[in-house]
Amino acid sequence: MAITLFADGRIEKNGTNVLGFTPAFSAYTSSSFDIAPSTYVKVLYQTELFDTDGAYDTSTSVFTVPAGKGGAYQINATTAVDDINDGTYMSISLGVNGATGDSTGFYRMLNYSPANDKIITMGFSCIKQLSAGDEINIWVYHSSIGTQGSENYCNSFSMFRIGGV
Repeated sequence: MAITLFADGRIEKNGTNVLGFTPAFSAYTSSSFDIAPSTYVKVLYQTELFDTDGAYDTSTSVFTVPAGKGGAYQINATTAVDDINDGTYMSISLGVNGATGDSTGFYRMLNYSPANDKIITMGFSCIKQLSAGDEINIWVYHSSIGTQGSENYCNSFSMFRIGGV
């Protein structure tokens, strides 16, 4: 077992950073996108605030765990659907390795609209054990009538590896 101490404060065990919270990224929706009814649609987070390891792809809205960076990750996501109707709901869910929002065994949250033409916002935070090469994205669903738009600037997605886990 090799332990290396770096001048910038990093500590690596066998080439894996054990204290740092990297990789890490944060992205948001900079341009509204359509959300078809009664189907899971991938949430588009097109603009990065930062990305320490270049592991987030803005063209696909997918985070890929880099080689040697498996471990426990804190995952945070929010999204909003504009103008859904009274008694209908929206859902946001975590997709791993190509799974869509309707797959079982993944994190999912629901919220009902209290009246017509409301913006509904959902979010979640969770910790998930991931392996190198795992691909993470976020899905949204609504049960309202017709295609609805995402609410621009109400959508964010961020992740970071929890050091030492």
